[in-house]
Amino acid sequence: MAERERLRNELERDRRVKVFNSRANFLLLKLEGVDASRVHEELMKRGIVLRNLSEVLDGCLRLTVLSRLENDKFLATFKRVLDELHSV
Repeated sequence: MAERERLRNELERDRRVKVFNSRANFLLLKLEGVDASRVHEELMKRGIVLRNLSEVLDGCLRLTVLSRLENDKFLATFKRVLDELHSV
């Protein structure tokens, strides 16, 4: 799935994000240096829906791979939230 790989590559550009290998229509993200629950909360407030797995897998979120347009919206919002929370 080309869009999954594109999204994965974009996410991995940020040293705060580790993306686990996946063959499914979702990506498992491990966040470093920022609270995954706070990132999840901020994204949900901004209309970005993803799953918070940090209670089971420390610092992890699960993201569904959607259309290129929706993924681009996620990427922009995700980066903004990471930058805001990292500077707090």
